[in-house]
Amino acid sequence: MKDGRVGTGDQQVRNRQLISNSKWNLVAFACALAAQFVTVPFVIQWIGLAEFGRAGLVLAVWAPLMLVGGVLGQSTTREMAAHLGSGQTMEAQRIFDTAMLLCLAACAVGGLAVCLFGPAILAAMVQGGQSQPPLQWAFAVAGIGWVAQQLVLVLQAACAARQDFRQLAQLSAFAASATVVLSLLFTARFASATGYLAGVAASFVATLLAWLWTSRAAVWSRPRQPSLHRPALVRLLQFGKWQTIVQLTGSFGNQIDRYALGVLAPAAIVGQYNAANRLQEAAYMGVMKAGEILFPYFGATANDELARREAFFLTASWVVGTVSVMFLAPMVPLAHSLLTLWIGPETAQGGGQLLQTLVLGGIVGCGSNVFSYYAMGLGQNAPIAWLSLAYALLTVLATIVLMVNFGPYAAGGGLLVASAARVAASMWLTRRLFFQGLRWSTLLVSSLTPMLAGLVVALGLSATRLTEVSSWPLLIAAFAVSALLALLCSLALTLLWPTGREIVGRVFTALQAQRVSA
Repeated sequence: MKDGRVGTGDQQVRNRQLISNSKWNLVAFACALAAQFVTVPFVIQWIGLAEFGRAGLVLAVWAPLMLVGGVLGQSTTREMAAHLGSGQTMEAQRIFDTAMLLCLAACAVGGLAVCLFGPAILAAMVQGGQSQPPLQWAFAVAGIGWVAQQLVLVLQAACAARQDFRQLAQLSAFAASATVVLSLLFTARFASATGYLAGVAASFVATLLAWLWTSRAAVWSRPRQPSLHRPALVRLLQFGKWQTIVQLTGSFGNQIDRYALGVLAPAAIVGQYNAANRLQEAAYMGVMKAGEILFPYFGATANDELARREAFFLTASWVVGTVSVMFLAPMVPLAHSLLTLWIGPETAQGGGQLLQTLVLGGIVGCGSNVFSYYAMGLGQNAPIAWLSLAYALLTVLATIVLMVNFGPYAAGGGLLVASAARVAASMWLTRRLFFQGLRWSTLLVSSLTPMLAGLVVALGLSATRLTEVSSWPLLIAAFAVSALLALLCSLALTLLWPTGREIVGRVFTALQAQRVSA
């Protein structure tokens, strides 16, 4: 790199690396999705929707503390990647040491607090609440898995900083296998919410052991005693202070449906919501996996010339949006059939509507993902934090209003409303903070055309009976056709505009270069 500029050859190398990393991330997502598909139907069959709903509420109380591993993971990725990129291996190791020790300390404090107060909160919240001892056991068991999960997130961050997404995919495959085997074994042996949580916890512990074993050589290049390093601690906390707000508010916003359902609805409806949300989260995480490799990339190219960064931002926004709607849009018309074939008609009878609403919120929400990656890559976390706070407050308010007025099956509506507002705010911030000379028409084409295409396909197919299928082969075929329609619709809408034709041209040029180099 010279004077902030990157040559065409260097850019092609970067593009190939991005495509390769994205492929491995999608492999990791496929493994996680397969694990969910295998385990959830058996779990619901063995313990019932009500117990499955109670287990989901226990996990929802733990969910806000996911910020421990989430924030530290993002901070570790950014700081380690910066030091590794400049050859400062020892500094990168100190960042990792400090992050692991900080994670252990936060887990000790946060875990103790939740174990002490979580059972009482949940018993007061849930309809037909259980006695304290069973809830205390459930929280303790879930807490073991939570601690292991936070440590895994930091280890994954170190791997992502090295851009070793192949190892991430391999260990995701192991984690998926452990989830299937251990979750089913524990649930079959102890057919209750606590038994299911024990299986989930055991799978996280097994995954942590696998990460520790495979990372021993790559992370620790020489034997040493891990210690807390003050400069590394300061750097981690500087990045993480805003991300803590992002993670905490985002978690409350994402969990508000479960909290409200716990108060307003029977546990069986919470179970329907959990099943629907598992599918939506799995699909949404798939598109996040495809795009999250942009985070370290944006950080590495922060010194490139503005025009190059702007062009890549627009292209990445369109690609991530199009891939997102290809994953998500087919789930809206196929929601009822998917839940019926996957779990059974009892779950689909209401769960289908919940899944449709959640997926529509996911389609809209994908419009702001690249903005978040870009801001984090440049270390501009404050606007993301304030935006996340506003998003969470709007989600909570809209969810309560909708569920009080329209009943428990309006769950997910608040997420949809807040997602639309977040996308609008993200586009405004993109122009104000990063690309002040960017035309609104150009930004709208790159960010909104895939979203509109997904909504058109999802709602259009939902109005027909063509997606009411009764077998897995037909469901897979219908999903593939719907995904193809979403792609074609996104291309058609984008090609209507000169800016859109430039974006599509850059995408096809990059794909052609990748194919030639392969």
